[in-house]
Amino acid sequence: MEADKFQFHKLSPVMQQYFQMKNEHKNYLLLFRMGDFYEIFFDDAVRASSLLDIALTTRGKVQIKVPISENSNEFEVQEKPIPMCGIPFHALDAYLPRLVKKGVTVAICEQSASIDSEKRKILDREITRLVTPGLLVLIYQLSSSNTVNIGTLLEDEYLDAKENNFLAAIYMSSSRESSIGLAFVDISTGLCQTAKVAIEQLQSELLKMNPKEVLVPRKLVKSNHVAYQLLEQLKLFTTVQEDKYFDSEHGKWLLEEVVSNQ
Repeated sequence: MEADKFQFHKLSPVMQQYFQMKNEHKNYLLLFRMGDFYEIFFDDAVRASSLLDIALTTRGKVQIKVPISENSNEFEVQEKPIPMCGIPFHALDAYLPRLVKKGVTVAICEQSASIDSEKRKILDREITRLVTPGLLVLIYQLSSSNTVNIGTLLEDEYLDAKENNFLAAIYMSSSRESSIGLAFVDISTGLCQTAKVAIEQLQSELLKMNPKEVLVPRKLVKSNHVAYQLLEQLKLFTTVQEDKYFDSEHGKWLLEEVVSNQ
């Protein structure tokens, strides 16, 4: 469910905080820490309940805008129960691998202040981990001051010790190029490889390396490039990133930020 479907100002402070986090990580299933549980709401709850075989319940109600009729531009406000499910915080390591192995990207939101530390109406919360099939680590956070913080916690219990867990990226500076740039990295071992191959060789290279996740620039998706079509045919887990993240200057800046914070 999109936040703009709701009477946002009528949501509880916690639900407003939830939607702020969710809007920043729309493509992730959001685990939202509330006390001793990671709570999951709305469409994420329905999905997680099915994938994890856990009970789906409700938490309060929310006012949502619904079209008066099919194809209508007029809306009426209806009150709907909020779908919810949850997992105990101490059981995260039992449930998280099950989600990731099914191709789900997960954002974990933690409480950043204890209930007893300050008298406040709502606790501060922040995203502390982004977990994807190809990058099972504590991902960097970009703070309001543009400081990059990189974690080093590898999710060893989620990895198969018998094979590499490659994260791949593909790039073309122009759709007219006959070759494509490839990069593979296994965060768990530090192994990194790069290559430039003809588009005709892309399939064999991907099958050989068997990446768990492939990053692609948005422009390849918009143009429905043959490389993107191939990823869909091979059914590789693909994450679309903005074109700026494939820019060499951005990469240089990020690397310098990481090194300076070590």
